[in-house]
Amino acid sequence: MQGEKMSKSNILLVDDDADVRKVVGARLEKAGFGVSAASNGRGALELVKESLPDLILLDIMMPDLDGYEVAERLRKDRKASLIPIIMLTAKASTDDKIKALKMGIEDYVTKPYDANELIARVEAVLRRAKKGPIRSAVPLSADEQKRIKLLEKMIDEKITKLVPEYNMISFNGCGWTYAAQFFAIKDGSEINHITFIAEKGCFDREFFDKVLLCPHCGHHDINIRETCPSNHSANISVAEMIHHFRCGYVGTVTEFQQGIRYVCPKCGAELRQVGIDYDKPGQSYICRDTKEKFTEPDVWCQCRNCSKQFEIDDAVREDIFTYVLNERGKQTAESGRFSEVNLETAIIDEDVDLYNLRYFKKQFSDEMERAKKFKRAFSLIAVNIPNFDSLVGEIGVTRLRSVLKNIASILKENIWEVDTPARYDKNAFITLLPEADKKKAKALADRLGKKIADLTKENLRIRIGTASYPEDADTEDALIEKLLKS
Repeated sequence: MQGEKMSKSNILLVDDDADVRKVVGARLEKAGFGVSAASNGRGALELVKESLPDLILLDIMMPDLDGYEVAERLRKDRKASLIPIIMLTAKASTDDKIKALKMGIEDYVTKPYDANELIARVEAVLRRAKKGPIRSAVPLSADEQKRIKLLEKMIDEKITKLVPEYNMISFNGCGWTYAAQFFAIKDGSEINHITFIAEKGCFDREFFDKVLLCPHCGHHDINIRETCPSNHSANISVAEMIHHFRCGYVGTVTEFQQGIRYVCPKCGAELRQVGIDYDKPGQSYICRDTKEKFTEPDVWCQCRNCSKQFEIDDAVREDIFTYVLNERGKQTAESGRFSEVNLETAIIDEDVDLYNLRYFKKQFSDEMERAKKFKRAFSLIAVNIPNFDSLVGEIGVTRLRSVLKNIASILKENIWEVDTPARYDKNAFITLLPEADKKKAKALADRLGKKIADLTKENLRIRIGTASYPEDADTEDALIEKLLKS
């Protein structure tokens, strides 16, 4: 049954070792996959041009183009860029794994490997792969067709993001010139098309600015002014005040001033020395219409578009974004159809029910930016199984998968809701701890180590490491490197 399910998946096996191609190819075919093979990198690229496989098993060490070069060329090819790749290699160093994962390689299997594990990893990657949506018989609307063409044009012209510019004609005061020209729009309503594409998951948002909009008509053209609290008149002025100590009268300098002398308008006494018989407590506001004095004016707004007035707290606050084309957007352009966003598929590793590496990287980058901006600490914890490969042979893939799920459960049960636990590699987990310093991270690592040690009687070896910002490193790459070597 499993073979029938996978029979439509075609695997390209790339390895310069003929024995590997023969043995691995036979095992894949037995599992129900279609298999094609190449003995070198250039041959692999030619086969991909002829027919796109569903997945590529790629060796790293090859004589002409190594696996990294092949993967890089595939990622730059519009049609081949979404093919999932599993590195199948004898290179097992942490640096090699980090390099592969940074390139977007989906998995990394080291030789020697267990045949059952390899098939399991292939099936898992194929399940998680973001394949193009099945074309529906329902035709695209005219707007959807235009939006797809915008994505295609951006890819063809190597436009990676839509950056807003200030546009006074627009209701929100901003326009996205590239999209506006594409849709032949001048009033800023291209944002409707852009928002639709973003809601389909094809654009990532980056904060650009914040604007205030009228709560009545939604327009950005708002006059914000200081007004008199009693009548909301903007006809106010700022005046320096004088406080006469003897009679306690407080008034403006103009009221006291008689030539070059200060005379109290209430008691008629002359003010002679600052700090002795009078003081200047600062400035105050006066309404020219009512002569009312007040220390704090109200902030009141009037929309120039609809002329209605409202308090500043009632204004609509809207974030303005730069829209960045992502992998889903490229996939949508390739398939020619929008699909609904499945959040769980996009961010969850279903094998262990934790966040996947792609989601973790996004959260990690965001936290690094916040930490630098607000000068606060955060930490990472890594849980690694050094004897993962040998355990596959000792207890089997099914039992080991159960062990991984139990470790994932322990992680989730012992962290805060704001933390981000994720699957980092086939044998490793990583957790982001916002605002946790090194002391807190080490305490949690010790607690996790004890709980995982009690998890199973299997010959399970666990290595737990921590790394903290800014104490251990102040960049993402350096922090990960420190973590994996700790």
